[in-house]
Amino acid sequence: MGCLALNASYEPLTIIPVRRAVRLVIDRKAEALEVDDKRPFRSERAHYAAPVVSGPRRHQARPVHSCAPQVPQAGHQHVSLRP
Repeated sequence: MGCLALNASYEPLTIIPVRRAVRLVIDRKAEALEVDDKRPFRSERAHYAAPVVSGPRRHQARPVHSCAPQVPQAGHQHVSLRP
């Protein structure tokens, strides 16, 4: 089962694995808005309830993927003159 990830305006972004959501909560990059107490994650020193819904602690811009297709710029160099 996954965890619903929300953006800063509480709009749904995606479903992420629960282990990643727990990691984001531990690293203080996200906060658990709703948890499932029946599925705890335990470590040697701490116990965490599995987040069901998580959101960012602060606003972060989404990264731009470099694999997106590049649109060539149209300028005067690219326009061919008619003879």
